[in-house]
Amino acid sequence: MKYPTTPVVAVLLCCTAAAAPREVTCESPCSRSSAILSNLGLLTLQELSSAAPKKKELEKLSQKQVPETTEGTFKRDSAPQVVSQSSPTVPASGDFSGLIDIGAGRKIYLECSGSGSPTVILESGYRNDADIWSAELEPGMSPVFSQVAKFTRVCAYDRPGTFLDPDRLGRSTPVPMPRTARDLVSDLHALLHTARVPGPYVFAAHSFGGIFARLYASTYPNEVVGLVLVDALSENVRTGLTPERWKLYVNFGFTKPTPGLEKYKDIETLDVNASLDQMEKATNTEPLRPMPLFVLTQGKPFDLSPWQPLPADFPSTLNKAWHSAQDALVTLAPNAKHKIATRSSHYIQAREPQLVIDAIKQVVEAVRNPATWTTAP
Repeated sequence: MKYPTTPVVAVLLCCTAAAAPREVTCESPCSRSSAILSNLGLLTLQELSSAAPKKKELEKLSQKQVPETTEGTFKRDSAPQVVSQSSPTVPASGDFSGLIDIGAGRKIYLECSGSGSPTVILESGYRNDADIWSAELEPGMSPVFSQVAKFTRVCAYDRPGTFLDPDRLGRSTPVPMPRTARDLVSDLHALLHTARVPGPYVFAAHSFGGIFARLYASTYPNEVVGLVLVDALSENVRTGLTPERWKLYVNFGFTKPTPGLEKYKDIETLDVNASLDQMEKATNTEPLRPMPLFVLTQGKPFDLSPWQPLPADFPSTLNKAWHSAQDALVTLAPNAKHKIATRSSHYIQAREPQLVIDAIKQVVEAVRNPATWTTAP
């Protein structure tokens, strides 16, 4: 097994079962090698166990899926080396990881690697930090972050309230919660411009991150030239469910605290309905400009067994609404591409990272040479 040598790329995570039935602790010999999978949707323990030296301990749990809002904790042996910069000088190429001062006493963690244009911005899902794009679940898997850095500049960052494990609860300055998608877009704009991250940008966004990326593109249309939506949440999921079913989904998917982190008052918490309202308004007033758009959709349904009892029809109803919303995302730009990740549930970038890497590369190449873009995925 080869371990990455750059400080911004995570190494293979070695998992062991924790005492709590919904936690898996993963330790690595290197720093910057941890991630919390904390979002709506599911990642199976079987996927985690494939990277584990103590596989037998996980096999007892691997037949069950756990909610990503209560997903396992990936630990690292030492804290990441970050540099606080009130006047940041982030290089336009090469490796960088550090805290960027965006003003008002706030700093946001940013890591970048590679060179070239356009710059790819990796937008994580709900409560996920930048590490999700560097997580390596199986030996030989190629993490998205390090592979994208081979063909263009790529950056990832920690939103306030995202976390790594119970001992390291986020690298960006905490802010009052709850927040809305508009707040997060303002933060990212301040970060990119304060750090002088060169545009134009291609966003690769997972889950709730899809709302943030699309809202950014509507708010700053001259800065965004391409999108890759990785099983992204859409406002159409809300309209695809009855009000009662939607309220139920928001409750267990976004509102309930992560077990073990109930006392973490700074944890990322969003006003989901306000955020989707903002997205709907932006879609009507400033629709997405024509650009290369690639939509990746989960091929395996959510396993909602951890939240039972639920109404008997809820799993199929949610799955139908989710996939209908994915189809609607494809209509946001002409000649958009759509591919189903047949081996993945929600975390396609962790389970089938090559699909995400290939989608990003196609969008980047289309920005550089529009003639390369075809409707076939």
